[in-house]
Amino acid sequence: MDDVSLIIRRNKRASDSKLILSNRFIQIVPSSVYQLAHLVILDFSSNKISQLDINVLNLPNLKIFDVSSNNI
Repeated sequence: MDDVSLIIRRNKRASDSKLILSNRFIQIVPSSVYQLAHLVILDFSSNKISQLDINVLNLPNLKIFDVSSNNI
């Protein structure tokens, strides 16, 4: 299991309100992130993301979504 998947699994188990995945060379937002309804802060800054999935709008508690310094 890669590092990002492990971090997402840990976050889901702990129901942590923030998920920081900056500087990891991520190209797409993993679909498993959209199951983390408890998230308030989601940080994908400084990666290689070029597209966003509309499913991010389904995160009901999300207040901060940082995708700065990507390829968007």
